[in-house]
Amino acid sequence: MQIIEGFDLYHKLDTLAKEIANTSTPTVIITEHPEYVEDIFLHHTDVLFNIEIKSLINYERDLLVRKHIFNTKIYNTPTLVYNIRHILLTNTFQFFMLSTNPYNLIDEIIKALKLLHENKIPYEDVDNDLTAEKLAELKSIDRLLDLDDTYYSLDEIALDLIDESISEDIYVIGDDYVSLSQRALFTKLDQYTNVTMLLSCDKEERLECVLHHFYEGTYINYHTDQDVIAKHLFDIVPVNKIGEAHVIRGGNYRQEVLKVTADIKEKIVKEKAHFSDFMVITKDDLYQDYLKTIFDQWHYSHTIEDTTLFYYDPSFIKIKNALPTMQAQTFHDISHELLQLDLNNDYKDLLMQFDSDDPITPYEFFYFLVHILSSHQASEPIHDAIIVTDFKHALSASPKHLYILGLNEGSVPEIISDEGILLEEDFNHMTVRPLSLIERQGLIYMQIIRTLHNPLRSLTLSYSNADMDGKEVMKSTLMTRFEDLYELTEPSINMMIHHEQLYLRGSRLPDHPINEAIDDYIASKNNAKIIDEVYRDRLGKGMSVSRMETYNKCPFQYYLKYGLRIYPRIDDSLKPTELGSLAHYIMEKCLDDPEHVHEHAFNYIHDHLEKKYQTNMINKFFIDHLVEDMKVNVRVVRNQLDHDAFTVTGYEQPIQGLFGDIPVGGIIDRVDCFEHYMRIIDYKSGDKDLNLDFAAQGFNIQMLVYLDLLKKETKLDPGAILYYSMKRRILTHAIDKKYTLHSAFDLNKYHAQFTMKGYVIDDEKYTVTNACDIASIPVNLKKDGTPDKHSHIISQEKLDFIMELITNYITELYEKLRAGNIPILPTKSDNNNPSIYPCTFCDYKSVCLFDVFYNENRLIKSKYLSTLKEEEANEQL
Repeated sequence: MQIIEGFDLYHKLDTLAKEIANTSTPTVIITEHPEYVEDIFLHHTDVLFNIEIKSLINYERDLLVRKHIFNTKIYNTPTLVYNIRHILLTNTFQFFMLSTNPYNLIDEIIKALKLLHENKIPYEDVDNDLTAEKLAELKSIDRLLDLDDTYYSLDEIALDLIDESISEDIYVIGDDYVSLSQRALFTKLDQYTNVTMLLSCDKEERLECVLHHFYEGTYINYHTDQDVIAKHLFDIVPVNKIGEAHVIRGGNYRQEVLKVTADIKEKIVKEKAHFSDFMVITKDDLYQDYLKTIFDQWHYSHTIEDTTLFYYDPSFIKIKNALPTMQAQTFHDISHELLQLDLNNDYKDLLMQFDSDDPITPYEFFYFLVHILSSHQASEPIHDAIIVTDFKHALSASPKHLYILGLNEGSVPEIISDEGILLEEDFNHMTVRPLSLIERQGLIYMQIIRTLHNPLRSLTLSYSNADMDGKEVMKSTLMTRFEDLYELTEPSINMMIHHEQLYLRGSRLPDHPINEAIDDYIASKNNAKIIDEVYRDRLGKGMSVSRMETYNKCPFQYYLKYGLRIYPRIDDSLKPTELGSLAHYIMEKCLDDPEHVHEHAFNYIHDHLEKKYQTNMINKFFIDHLVEDMKVNVRVVRNQLDHDAFTVTGYEQPIQGLFGDIPVGGIIDRVDCFEHYMRIIDYKSGDKDLNLDFAAQGFNIQMLVYLDLLKKETKLDPGAILYYSMKRRILTHAIDKKYTLHSAFDLNKYHAQFTMKGYVIDDEKYTVTNACDIASIPVNLKKDGTPDKHSHIISQEKLDFIMELITNYITELYEKLRAGNIPILPTKSDNNNPSIYPCTFCDYKSVCLFDVFYNENRLIKSKYLSTLKEEEANEQL
């Protein structure tokens, strides 16, 4: 085998084209970038004779046709998902267990199996027990999945078809093919014909040279004047400047894109450039959305694909609406019922594939469909278009104005993480292993280096100072290295190119209509009006109960937070939500494994809070104490369950559906069931209770809404809605005068300190109450076994009445929101309850300028239900 080294792919291909563009020998060039290679070759010849340029999969398909093999099957996603679910359902595994929503696990299993096949990794010969057990179970799934000679990829088939019948010369852009099965295929091809491999590497042992030592043969090195990029872009060696480049700094991601697109437009106008003279590199969906919006407004052709989400497909909506009312409990029965709907043929064909008697609830069937349906991306080939791509595909045979966006830490270069069923630690115990984390990171570095070797008209680099939430972000170390390598200048950008001007200069723009809007705002006593219909989408797409409660408290606060997405700056201190997430994670993982709280907690800390934990001693103090508190909480909750007739049926259970006509969804921390009753429990880091008077007016309704959705979904009767407070208890001297925070914890003695708040929904027989651990619920029993007057028990009839009030209230509130009604009208309760008053600690006081002597609050009644009864009684008189 001949190996052509060097990091400048363009130079290597250009040199190769000069040598073989007019060859008389049948030749195949295998690459994942056939148009790029073809463009380079057509610089040296008008027509390509005897040369075929194709991708590996097309080469393999041609090989199958040559061998008269026409019935080969490749696994598709729906088949894999469906069959792996069936295997988990009908077999018992230690690591892989079926749950009510198992599709993230199934995804990981599919990735692991593909990795094992792509790299031809054997399941045996592993010197680690845990890894061996995981591989044994994956092997069992793989064996049970074996369906009629179906393969994971064509690579598995093609390897056995290579023989002496192959005679054409083969050239391979080797950087595109890194799996062991692909490398084995090219090695075998070299036994029968002449194979030349083009690799981005050199004789040095470098991070980017992941394939350098795999192939054996004669090495030829193509050096270029730009080798300094390859040698020094990812080190800290002092270097001389190699050229000039531009740098654009954005206040946030959107402003960065506004500046970049303004610069592109100015070049197009001044240089009379074509759209195809520009290449923009970003992998971030947010950047692509911003770019697409602006280019579409300007009617500029671009290569960003249109994504059609199945959520808006009429057939999918019909299925989604039909599932909640179904009683069927198998794939066959559910599919049969759905096929009675007026669906398009694609959906009918899909449903007809799943005709087994495997049990599945309509609830899970929805998630099954969501998982196997894909978003469609449509992109018509356009000759003259701005190329928006990522580093992997950023290859150009003609000089471009190159823009690299998002050069912020953690974004560019992309960071490879160790995740999945099989980890780096597992691969270290295997005799055959895929590319390591370092090698995969090296491939990303190589793609960046390869991009910079493109012929360029100009190079522009950009990064942001903050994200869209206002949180500070750092420029990447790569950007810092660019500053060493290039003479950077900041272009003068005319932001007036954009129609939406930013009012940031501290003075008015002459003769601009925004001045009139500001005067009108001041004249309205610092209040806002209904926003124009064209801007209402900025109120935020989607809806959640917590967002509705924010709007209920103060419409203007909602507008600033979710419409304009204005967030306060946050330093590196711990956020309450981060501590809350840790506490919830421990509850989820440790109720069934109470002896390993410490291990589970610090696994989570390592993955999500490591930097804040290690670099800030105050953070470390709070986290350490939280973990110790959670050990107590886990023991308490476990003790409550041991004295309870209810059993846990779900942790972190997703729920979604229609509340009235409003689509909502969320996560329930815990769901318990007893006979035909279910109760939901919300873990809180502070004190929280359910006030039914306030709930009827739209406050603290999240769990009530979830209870209503779960009732519709499961057809079970609601039994309780409870809040468990996970905060540290300061026990009074009335319990134990000698008790201190450092005393040994007596679980039985202090069990009552952890009584939950909320309500029990019960009948006159007190069925639910008697099924609960009485010390854990907000109910006090008298000697005769009946609850006293302070107990939080309501009837199903009263609950239904309250839910009707909430539904009507929220429906009216939602209509106001969608109508663009965003007045500065914060609420206030008539008893000054602090939980109702949103101006307390509000981050937007300086924006709305609400004056307590000048403006009025919307009044919330603390005795609302009693008032309704009085009004109803008066009407009957």
